Amino acid sequence: MYSALVEARQVALTEPSRDAWTTMLAELFAIVHGTVKVDAELVPPGKKRFPKLRRDETVILFEFFEEACVNSNAPYVAWADYATKAIQTLYNTNWSFTLILHNTISKVKWARLKPLNQWASTPKKDWQQ
Repeated sequence: MYSALVEARQVALTEPSRDAWTTMLAELFAIVHGTVKVDAELVPPGKKRFPKLRRDETVILFEFFEEACVNSNAPYVAWADYATKAIQTLYNTNWSFTLILHNTISKVKWARLKPLNQWASTPKKDWQQ
């Protein structure tokens, strides 16, 4: 299911997200959520609804999926790792799910950038003119 979703999105990068894709992604999130050990007694009342997502959370989850998995061509293991970390952060902090995903999207974007090389050739200005 994961690889089919990645391939479908890579083929149609310029199109807006489809409801079927966001539904599949929500199912993938629920699968990963089921693997994370959570003590139900310690979960705050506002977070007991997870893994069920609101529409705005699904949209941001899809943005995260595009950034972390589609653009990077990451395997399912990477998706499961990112989702597990987001779920653990969700239950271990008082942050909202959307804020956690926005922060994770930012980290993924920065991690993909190539570092500057201090020995790279740089244009030199001719000081003799």
